[in-house]
Amino acid sequence: MALAAAVSTLTACGERGSESGGALGASPSAVRPKQLFADNFEPVCDGKPFPFAKAYDAAATGHKAVLFRTYRDGAWVDGSSGLPADWTVKFEAGGDAYAAVDVTVCLKRTAATFVKECRGYEVNGKPDALVVKMHSATWVMSVHEAQTGKELASKEVAATDTTCTRYVVGAPKDATTLDEFAKVPDEDVVAFAKPFVQP
Repeated sequence: MALAAAVSTLTACGERGSESGGALGASPSAVRPKQLFADNFEPVCDGKPFPFAKAYDAAATGHKAVLFRTYRDGAWVDGSSGLPADWTVKFEAGGDAYAAVDVTVCLKRTAATFVKECRGYEVNGKPDALVVKMHSATWVMSVHEAQTGKELASKEVAATDTTCTRYVVGAPKDATTLDEFAKVPDEDVVAFAKPFVQP
C-alpha cells in the first residue's frame, strides 16, 4: 500500500492536550485555584468529584462541557474540539472560562482487536518504515456531572472503521510501529451527550 501521506514529527505530548493546568481535580478541603483548566476535569471521568466545577442543573436549557478520551497509552486527553463550539468554552489567559463547565463527557477505550498493518508513509517527502497497526475498539461513552462526578448516562459502542490513517500524529521519534484505534465518530458522541447538554 502506498500512501502519499506525511508523518508528523510531533512527540506524543503534542497531542496530549493541555498539560499546563494546575493540580488535577481537588479535594473538598482544597483551596480553589484562581483559574481553572480543562485538565482539572479529568478525574471526573473516573467518577471523582471536582468541587470547583459549576453545579449541574438538569432543568437548565444549556450547559458547558469538556470531553476527554483515552489516548494510545490509556491516559485521558482533552478532546473537546470534537464537541459543538457552543457547548464548549474558550480559554482566556486573563479569565476563568472553565468555571462555566458543568458537564464532563468521557470516552474510555476498554478493548481492542488488531485488524491490519498500514505502511507507505513518508517523512519530509522521504519513505519511512513506520508500520501503523490498526485496531477495532470498544469504547464506553459516559456523561457526568462535573462537580459531583455522578454518571448521568453511559453506553458501550464498537468502533470498527480501521481505514489506514492518512496522517500520523504523535509518533515518537524513531518509532518503527505505532498502534492506532478506531474512534467513535464525533457526531455519535454529540448525539449521545446532547440530552444532557442541550435538553
